Formats: sequence, structure tokens, C-alpha cells
Amino acid sequence: MTTDTGAPDPTRARLIRAAVGLFRRQGVAGSGIGAICARAGVTKGVFAYHFPGGKEELIVEAIADNSRDVQGALVEIGASDHPSLGAMVEACFAGYAELLRAQGTDFGCPVAASVVDSSAVSPRVRSAAHHAFSTWRSGLQAFDADRVSSQDLDSLVLAALEGAILLSRAEDDPDALVRVGRSLRMLLDD
Repeated sequence: MTTDTGAPDPTRARLIRAAVGLFRRQGVAGSGIGAICARAGVTKGVFAYHFPGGKEELIVEAIADNSRDVQGALVEIGASDHPSLGAMVEACFAGYAELLRAQGTDFGCPVAASVVDSSAVSPRVRSAAHHAFSTWRSGLQAFDADRVSSQDLDSLVLAALEGAILLSRAEDDPDALVRVGRSLRMLLDD
């Protein structure tokens, strides 16, 4: 939904951001519409107007929003001066560790939360998550244009990142991300 000027509707955007924030910390199942509305400062009627498809529509939009944020971060890291693919991957993991230090170790991935809580019952959510992960794999491939594109390697990095986020949350230690990133760098640079 956009405004008459073509810009994204600010109320809809606020609802999406509120959902992303709650999904990160509480998962999709633990984030009810009432809590999302309260965090966004709107009523359930306003929510229903902006998301006539209900929570499923909001989840799909939240995944897309987070996907764009991650893609932007990958582009930023890729534009930095890193001596190798491994160094860039290590920087991604270290960047997320810094995010956990700033936000708390319960600051998980809303796309992963969506997959865990909703993908089994919603093909739309599964498709949105698949698209997000595919976009991120493409972003990882862009780190090293000289190497032969390997979806397997990009999937390994992505799976390691999501797993390291889970370890960091379980251990209440952002350095789990740093350790996994460092290990991946050694593997990638060999």
C-alpha cells in the first residue's frame, strides 16, 4: 500500500517494523496482532485496514522488509575493502555480533522465526522466506565475482550464520558469531 505520492504508507511501514522487532525477540507465534498494534501505536482496526490478508500478509511483508535490510548490509560490506571472500564473510558475522551486543542476544532473525513458526502452514510465508534466503545467497555470491558461483557454498555460509545466531542466543554470547565467522574465514581462505 502506498500513499498518493507513491511513497510507502507510514502506518503500514510502522506495523511492519513493529512486527519485525517482535518476531526477532518473540518469534511469530509469540507475537500477537494486539502486541504488534500496541508497539506500532495503532488499533486492530487500523491493522485490518492495512493488512486485509491478516497476520500472514504481515509476516510476508516483514520478511521482505528484513530481506531488503540484510541485502543492503551485504552490499555495504561488499563495498568495503576486504582482502578476501573469507574476510568479507567474517565481517558479516562480526557485524551481526555487534548488533547483538547493541540490541541484546535475543535479537534473532525474523526470517528464521517466520520459517520455524509459520512455513509449515503457509506456502506464502515459505515462499517469502525462500526468496529472502535466495536474495542473500546472491548477495554473498557478489562478494567474489571471480570465483565460480556456488550455491552450495553460499548456502553453507547462510546456514552457518543462522546457526551462529541461534548459538549466540542460547549461550547469551555474541562471540559465538565471531568464532563461527573466524572459522569460516579460515575455510574459505584455504
